[in-house]
Amino acid sequence: SGSSKVINTGAADAVVATSNPGHALALTSGGLDIDTTGGRGLEASGGGSISVQGTGNTITTTTGTPLNITNVTITPNVTFQSISANGATQGIVLSGVGSAGSMSVTGTGPSGSGGTIQNIANRGASFINARNITLSDMNFTNANQNDGATPDGLPGSNGDENGAVHLDAAVNVALTDIAITTTAQHGINGVGVRNLDLTNVTINDAGNETPAANGNLESGVYLTNLTGLASASQDNVFSNLNVSNTGSFNVYVANGTPTSAGGEKDKLTMTGGTFNTAGQNVLSDNVTVDNFNSANFQTVVTNSSFTAGTTCGGGTSTCSPDNIQVNGNNTSKFDVSISGSTFTQAGQSAINVSGSGSAVGSFSIANNPNLTVRAAQGINIASNGSSDLSGTIAGNTISTNVNNNPGVGIDMVVDAAGGSIVANVSNNTIAGSGANIFEYGIRGGARNGNGTADITLNNNTVQAADGAGVWIFAGNNTGQGSDTCVNFVSNQIDGNGANAFTDYFLDNYAGSTFSVQGFASGTIQDYVASTDDDPSPNDPTVTINSSSSPFTNATCATP
Repeated sequence: SGSSKVINTGAADAVVATSNPGHALALTSGGLDIDTTGGRGLEASGGGSISVQGTGNTITTTTGTPLNITNVTITPNVTFQSISANGATQGIVLSGVGSAGSMSVTGTGPSGSGGTIQNIANRGASFINARNITLSDMNFTNANQNDGATPDGLPGSNGDENGAVHLDAAVNVALTDIAITTTAQHGINGVGVRNLDLTNVTINDAGNETPAANGNLESGVYLTNLTGLASASQDNVFSNLNVSNTGSFNVYVANGTPTSAGGEKDKLTMTGGTFNTAGQNVLSDNVTVDNFNSANFQTVVTNSSFTAGTTCGGGTSTCSPDNIQVNGNNTSKFDVSISGSTFTQAGQSAINVSGSGSAVGSFSIANNPNLTVRAAQGINIASNGSSDLSGTIAGNTISTNVNNNPGVGIDMVVDAAGGSIVANVSNNTIAGSGANIFEYGIRGGARNGNGTADITLNNNTVQAADGAGVWIFAGNNTGQGSDTCVNFVSNQIDGNGANAFTDYFLDNYAGSTFSVQGFASGTIQDYVASTDDDPSPNDPTVTINSSSSPFTNATCATP
């Protein structure tokens, strides 16, 4: 105890307590100042309990591990103002410290005032079977120099991988005003984490390995089996997370084990973040959330910015296949909501939501003011296998900045037997002029089996397209049994590019069912034209490919 405790040991260890079951190490009243070079700072292991209390506690080492608490119960807390190390094999280590206590590095407000962990061989900070962790105002610089096992992208498989910050079965973790710069593998690596909050965290240059057959998915934030329920105040919130120049993903989340398979979804919210130039070594998205097995997960993205670079994958290709991708696989259930965000230079889709297996997903993509892609789709909704997807796409502005993009502004395709998409698409603008236009403004339908697509198009504008403004299809060959229903309401569609052949293209194959809500008599061309609000007397043009299959009237399902 006492308000000042200065321990300066040079190459010798400072405070070490090992194999002390039943004993308590208590450093109270603050003012603890530990300084070593090659010696260990504070280490407690092998039983008993520990507490470090009060203000102004600091540890500074060079090649010695600054703090290591292993199989010792923290009670009630371990609190430091700053912890620093330079050149150690490992930085902060907590493992098996009980479930009631807490550990914190508080800093004093300015950047780096919580200490700098730098030039660390394996992990700058490692928290295994630990709870109630708070790190503030810290820098992690070159704090992961060695790779662990190779990332494979599967849930629960990354406990033996490395990062500047490593989390394994960690609960209630808050990182605030943290800068992570240059890692060999991941910036933050986590497995089985619950309630992870990242606030004003910056990660730059994470992952340095070049491509190999197994992918080497070295990422800024790499998390598997992330859980946490909002109702228990344990959902995960990333606020002002800024990630750039990563070897693979900026952020990768792979879930397979939910808190509840059929009840409330585990939740991740990302707000106010910036995600730039992913896939510098391995072609990867800015952000990917993959849901496997029985995952039950909700992803919410608001007011964030996504920007792809110009080259990646070791300089061999354009960057970032998708700005953000959310997938449901196997029997997973997932929700995704994306709003108020901007997407620039996507090498493939700006937003990609897909399902496979028998996954069930819902989506809300709304009021994103700028989705600009170099190629492929602006918004892509894809049902594969027997997956069911349902949701809304509303109030978005989508464009391409390349000549004659062969992709689609909004694409909704059921591409296998048994799957479905139910989508309400309203008040979107597919922008374009001159040669900077999509091949198709909006495309949707079911094909390659007896899947179903129910699509409502309401008050959308397609300014120009190089093939058709809208392309809706039922099947892509005869005898597939696909079922498509579309409801056209007050759109303004123009397919007036240099190579455009029509404004509306309805593609109906024999053996499939193509329904147009409200169509009762006359020709389908006249009916569809009557729903368009374009004031030009020559618009719209409607082209059909009916393959002898009639168009029918039905009420389309809505989300």
